[in-house]
Amino acid sequence: MIGKLKVLAGVDICKFIKWNFLSKNVVRNKGAFLIPMRGCAIDISKSARLTLCASLYVNDPKYRHSREEAYLLLRDGAAMTVAGPVRMASRSTVQVQKGARLCIGRAYINHEACIIAGCDMSIGDGILISRAVRIFDSDFHKVLDENGSQTNLPKPMEIGDHVWIGLGAVVLRGSSIGDGAVVSAGSVVMGKVKAGTCASGNPARSFSKIRWEI
Repeated sequence: MIGKLKVLAGVDICKFIKWNFLSKNVVRNKGAFLIPMRGCAIDISKSARLTLCASLYVNDPKYRHSREEAYLLLRDGAAMTVAGPVRMASRSTVQVQKGARLCIGRAYINHEACIIAGCDMSIGDGILISRAVRIFDSDFHKVLDENGSQTNLPKPMEIGDHVWIGLGAVVLRGSSIGDGAVVSAGSVVMGKVKAGTCASGNPARSFSKIRWEI
């Protein structure tokens, strides 16, 4: 009960009412809410759609007495689906670019982590995203060959269930991380990480199998 009261005390009531009851861009299942904690910044385009099958907490937790923000941005035509409870800590960013798609399950997005979907990104259930992680499915600029053709097109990305992405890791376009995998701190994923393995390095490679304790 005390924990719930602390959460309620930190909610930005005006933003809560705006996004949950006055916005046509936010579609909610019963009991699911967009919960904007004080200090968060939310910008959802009029042509974007946020579908909440579970609650999304923006800027929770935040350090006491700080003014640090968390950012949620959906550009024109963007679509984001929250399939399980998601918490975005302070200084974290979730951004869905124009016409792009992001589906995310139950996840914790730690301080300074940044997720930007520019194409089609799927993030599974039970995900731990550590501090300063970067997850991008596009380079967000064009690299052209001698014929003027783009060589770095955006590529869909998939992260499976029960994945832990370690401190400062980077996950790039076209990557696929299997269920139960761990990406070690500072690693750069540029391809496939096998399910149930620990991957490290640049580019990241699977070196050992792991077993989770339940």
